[in-house]
Amino acid sequence: MSMKTLALVVGLSLGVGTVSGVAVAQAQASEKEMKVSNKVGVALKAAQEAVVKKQFDVAQAKIKEAQAVEKKTAFDQFKINEITAYMYVQQQKYGDVAAIYEKYLETPQFLQPEQSATLVKNIAQLYYNSKQYEKAEEYSRRWLKDHPNDTDMWALLSQTHYVTKNFKECREAANTATSVAEKAGQSPKELWLQLSQTCSVQMDDQAGVMAAYEKLVRYYPKPDYWERLIDRASRNERNDRVMLGIYRLQNDVGALKKADQYMEYAQLAADSAMPGEALKVVETGYEKKILGLEKEKERHDRLLTSVKQKAQADKGQLPQYEKEAAASTATTGQLDAGLGLAYFSYDMYDQAIQSLEKGLKKGGLKNPDDYRIALGISQLRKGQREQARSTFKAVPDDSPMAKVANLWELRSYN
Repeated sequence: MSMKTLALVVGLSLGVGTVSGVAVAQAQASEKEMKVSNKVGVALKAAQEAVVKKQFDVAQAKIKEAQAVEKKTAFDQFKINEITAYMYVQQQKYGDVAAIYEKYLETPQFLQPEQSATLVKNIAQLYYNSKQYEKAEEYSRRWLKDHPNDTDMWALLSQTHYVTKNFKECREAANTATSVAEKAGQSPKELWLQLSQTCSVQMDDQAGVMAAYEKLVRYYPKPDYWERLIDRASRNERNDRVMLGIYRLQNDVGALKKADQYMEYAQLAADSAMPGEALKVVETGYEKKILGLEKEKERHDRLLTSVKQKAQADKGQLPQYEKEAAASTATTGQLDAGLGLAYFSYDMYDQAIQSLEKGLKKGGLKNPDDYRIALGISQLRKGQREQARSTFKAVPDDSPMAKVANLWELRSYN
């Protein structure tokens, strides 16, 4: 909490008699009730001047003098508390400030509207800052009961549970903050998502870890988050078609970093009749100085030569593939879809979209979801994000390619 915010809550009066800034006709207290008795007022004015000069011992003595006055009114005590809180603010004794603010709750009739509006929230924040976490939780929940859409307070509650190692409720509060923000059309804060992920790790909840990383890559698509998500998604994966889709994504988000990954990606693309994509992958590996290094140079060079020859031959046959697809009277879309993959392999995305859409519409395809993934990626690379999202969502949940579609859908948001 900033000093400016604290000063607003304290709401000091520099004079003796009435509270500065309080409306004359305040509903809760009359003008008569809101006057400081003379002896208390004189002592508090001296205390306030001492605080301004940071003469805290003098200020404390004057506050004790005010406390010692007999027959004090409720407003006298309120003003004593106010000056004491002001002194504690300057000393950054936030726990002591919070304890005084709790006393304010007993005399709400003396508070200015801007003070009372956020007093409970400020108490929670002060107790958190002073590491009194049980009190911070108490006042956070009290505030959230009447302000359930305050994401900052859900976050404070989450952090309170985190430092006390209550990971279950920490994650619950962080996820609530995220949900409230999303429903309001806002992006959740990175810290909330990090808390959710960390708590899931502590609880050994792998599904929770994945869900947190999915949110992180959607809203904060850093290569590190993508790398961790993809690593978890690809563990123990044995389906080559799935791995090809995952390697494409790794390459797309900058998470493809190892020579063996480049080699396997290129080999899978070549085996899937997309030598153009395979060649591009190998060439990228050389450009990044991941492939072609001395230890494995011979093996990498052989792969480069092989995919280059295949790509040259394949691209030379592309006009023939186009003629065959145009002349075909087949009732299935296999030729059109296959041509679409060939276009996709050479980054010819406009043509790929047209052919893949045509093939999928005709139907009768073997492994149709492979073509849907290629279509969605083509749409995404042409800036057609909404169309790409719809294409990825069209992959059924029970499809082997559902995992790939979900990851690429997340990619479509950034």
